[in-house]
Amino acid sequence: MGVREQWWRWSDSYRRLPTSKKVILGLFLVWLVQALPKWGFALLADGEQAALVMRMFIVPAAG
Repeated sequence: MGVREQWWRWSDSYRRLPTSKKVILGLFLVWLVQALPKWGFALLADGEQAALVMRMFIVPAAG
C-alpha cells in the first residue's frame, strides 16, 4: 500500500468523524504537543535544568 492510499484512508476516516470527536481529537493533540517537552525534560534532565525548563512553560499566576 502506498503513501497516497494510506493518506486517503486516514483522511476519509477523519472526515466521517462527528464534529464533537474532531474537537476532542484536536484538543488532545494540542495537549500532547504542550506536554511532550515537559515530560522529556522532567524525565531526562537533572533537577536544576528541569526546573529551568518548567519555568519557561509554567508561568506563576502571581508573577
